[in-house]
Amino acid sequence: MQRLTPQAFMDLLTYWETEPPLRDHLNICLAQNTQAIFNSQLGKGQRALKLDKFIIDYQKALPSRKEVDLKLRTILGGLAKKGK
Repeated sequence: MQRLTPQAFMDLLTYWETEPPLRDHLNICLAQNTQAIFNSQLGKGQRALKLDKFIIDYQKALPSRKEVDLKLRTILGGLAKKGK
C-alpha cells in the first residue's frame, strides 16, 4: 500500500476536483447513450429531449470542500483514536 502525508492526500483530492481525468468525456458519452435510449422509447405526442438534459452537473453533485474536510477529519480522527 502506498502511504501519503495528509497534505499530499488533500492535494490529490484538490487535483481530482479541479482536473478530473476523462470526466467530461465520459459525461458526454453517458449523456448521449441515455438520450438515445430515452428518445427511442417515446410515444405519440412526446417530444425528444436535448442532450443537455442528460449531462450531469458535477459542481452541484459534489459536496462542498468544507463538507469533505469535515468528513475526512471525522474518519481520520476516529482512526487515530483507535490506534492509541
